[in-house]
Amino acid sequence: MARGLGRSPSIGVRGAVGVLVWPCLWVAVAGCTPVPNLAAERVALRRADSLFAVETEARGADGWAEFFVASGVMFPRHGRVDGREAIHDLMAPALAPGEPRLQWRTTDVHVGAGGDVGYTLGRWQSVGTAATGADTVLSEGHYVTIWRKTADGAWRVAVDIGNTDAAGEVAGAGP
Repeated sequence: MARGLGRSPSIGVRGAVGVLVWPCLWVAVAGCTPVPNLAAERVALRRADSLFAVETEARGADGWAEFFVASGVMFPRHGRVDGREAIHDLMAPALAPGEPRLQWRTTDVHVGAGGDVGYTLGRWQSVGTAATGADTVLSEGHYVTIWRKTADGAWRVAVDIGNTDAAGEVAGAGP
């Protein structure tokens, strides 16, 4: 059978583009992850840190420990504590009703480029009640909390570290 002039057995330009371009586009799109909105993540992380403080004041060690990932780590004044349950047990006496209240204020919030790890910096205080009924600061210092975004989209504490401003402060006050 004779072929007409200008016709070839090839798939044509459109076909070639389809064969070459579509697989490349599919690979590119399938391999892409959405770029996180870092400004929104910083707002969400600040909210998580604020809620962490509210829940700790309201529920003590239960509220404190709830914000840690299961494998969370805490560096109290001395040593290291691993795991949510051990962190709860460490903080239970300090956060019990009638004990000084742990309060903090976030000063800085940073989120990594991937949008799933961040940290907060701030000031903490251990506040007791004086005989006059007025609040009195027993101890204070700085903290850094490293957060990880979990599979359900919640920010949870991976590592918490705090220090005190002065060496001679009230023993047992603060984290």
